Amino acid sequence: MTRSNRMPINIHEYLRKNVKSTNLKLYNLGLISVPPDIKTLAQLEELDLSSNFLKTIPAEIGELKKLRRLLLRDNLIDYLPRQIANLNHLQEIGLGKNQLTKLPPCVFEMQGLEVLHADENN
Repeated sequence: MTRSNRMPINIHEYLRKNVKSTNLKLYNLGLISVPPDIKTLAQLEELDLSSNFLKTIPAEIGELKKLRRLLLRDNLIDYLPRQIANLNHLQEIGLGKNQLTKLPPCVFEMQGLEVLHADENN
């Protein structure tokens, strides 16, 4: 995992300030978790959480009904919450370079999913 020297952010404050955003790039920030208040970003269409230290994402991610692209590459993810299947508009999910031993069934329940990246997992 390659990391840059980007300045740490207060993730709660960042989410509060970006509540109307449609695209968030939170990659390579050294994040170890994503707060449940991610669900307040109702307009979000693209979320990039790549290259952090995430082991999972909060179940509340399933409330982001407009999300079309979710990038989680290069983390430590070994579990995805079932609620991810609620992302009916999700077209692309990037799960490569994580710790998944198998793809969870919820991934196959996503009706609109067109692109699945899951290379370099366990």
